[in-house]
Amino acid sequence: MQLLPFIAWLRNYKKGYLVRDLIAGITIAVVLIPQSMSYAMIAGIPPVYGLYAAALPPIIAALWGRSSLLATGPVAMVSLLVFTSIIPFEKPGSPEFISIAIMLALMVGAIQILMGVFKLGYLMRFVSHPVIVGFTNAAAIIITATQVKHILGIDVKGSKFIFQLFLEIGKNLADTNPFTLGVGILSFVIIIAGKKLHENFPGQRRRLFIRGIPGKRLIL
Repeated sequence: MQLLPFIAWLRNYKKGYLVRDLIAGITIAVVLIPQSMSYAMIAGIPPVYGLYAAALPPIIAALWGRSSLLATGPVAMVSLLVFTSIIPFEKPGSPEFISIAIMLALMVGAIQILMGVFKLGYLMRFVSHPVIVGFTNAAAIIITATQVKHILGIDVKGSKFIFQLFLEIGKNLADTNPFTLGVGILSFVIIIAGKKLHENFPGQRRRLFIRGIPGKRLIL
């Protein structure tokens, strides 16, 4: 039963939860589909591969997962790390780039399984809060620089240096697509205004305290 814990859950499952779980599943799918496609673009691979990466992890997490707060599937941080790790070797979007990304995912997955077997998660206790904040802020800047071209609808030459990206964006500002920019601005307005409407509206910030690490918290 330890290998198949979901069997015990199914035996005790109440039929009254079916509708709620169905609504939750549809809601997650609606959010995850465009989100996973955008994360694939951050990683430098075609959007369809984001759908592949978003399909299986939630199923595995639902059957074997132990935490309801753990984000399972593609995330911005991992997508950025994949992009920065492979771009020195191949051009983003090329077949070689995609092959390396798939192999990298397999290698990381194997390492994570080994870390779980040997219970090495406690090592995160030794990572200081300033390191996490610095890493998060740097990742946010890089993600913004690499995705501005999509919200402006312009072509920007890729580069592994952040300052060159900003220079390329500045050179191509005159070619901004007003319709693409309008959709982007409308999305930001909805997210920001949603914080004032209801706590469950998308964009609402939530504070989660990291279990076992006093004083550390994530703001979502």
